[in-house]
Amino acid sequence: MPTHSLTNTVGARLITTGLTVGLAAGWPGAVPLCAAAEKASPTSPYTIGPLHLSPRFRITSGIDSNVFQTLADPTRDAVVVMTPALEGALPIGRRLRLTGLGYADVNYFHRQNDERSVDFGGEGRGELTLASLTLFGGGSGGQFTQRFSIDVDDRLERQEKRGYAGAKWQVARRFSLTGQASNEILTFAPGVFRLGGSVKEAMDRNTLAATGQVRFALSRRTTLVVSGEALDDRFFSQPATLPPERQSYRVLGGLEFGVRAFFSGHLLAGVREFPGTLAQGSPPYRGPVVSADLSWPLGPSAKLRLAAERDVLY
Repeated sequence: MPTHSLTNTVGARLITTGLTVGLAAGWPGAVPLCAAAEKASPTSPYTIGPLHLSPRFRITSGIDSNVFQTLADPTRDAVVVMTPALEGALPIGRRLRLTGLGYADVNYFHRQNDERSVDFGGEGRGELTLASLTLFGGGSGGQFTQRFSIDVDDRLERQEKRGYAGAKWQVARRFSLTGQASNEILTFAPGVFRLGGSVKEAMDRNTLAATGQVRFALSRRTTLVVSGEALDDRFFSQPATLPPERQSYRVLGGLEFGVRAFFSGHLLAGVREFPGTLAQGSPPYRGPVVSADLSWPLGPSAKLRLAAERDVLY
């Protein structure tokens, strides 16, 4: 089989048991890390001069019904993930703001000791506000061991590094435009796909992305979002018979709900397209994309979260 292929990735997760203990209310959870880091504010519980710090701790638990992804006699185990984190914010004057987030995921399996692991990550972001224009940029990275695809049975260690820069133009009170360019590098430990083929050969890559987003506030709690994205994947160690690059495009639209809504998060749907021919690495493809991440508060220290994603990756 070819080393590179279009991989249909479908994921759904329902966290029915979750306990959040924090020295400040809330948890980044359903939002990207770059947005989560923006939450530390002068209301944070600890300050060191102009620096505001918010330590947090989260515990989530559940049952993994097939720990080793076997077709027969699946192994069940109870799983607990403990996540300490520290958010920080440093305003410099009235226009410049620096934020950061560092965290670790302690993945505990009750019976399967070999599956236990510790993941860690962090990110930093800077924002410069110039009237209706906001310039931003930052980076993130980490080391993780959880499965990244249903096509890989093993929990392979991987490293992620990202950098981005962009601008947001607040055209009117309810209407804004955002553009962003990003660079991501992914490297994996040696492993084999379920149907054969090297994971490192197929997945180690540098991804360049350009995105644009239009946002219109329907109310104080609900925002209409439309976004477009162009990706350029550049592979490090693909065979000579395959091209080193592959492009794809994605368009999404939907709603984003604020923290004061009945539930917070986003619900988006759209289309992913891979143009080209089989000689360029894979057949052409066009198919649906769904991204949902919704959270309901259950009192001051717990929440119910539903996360699901359907996408196609190269």
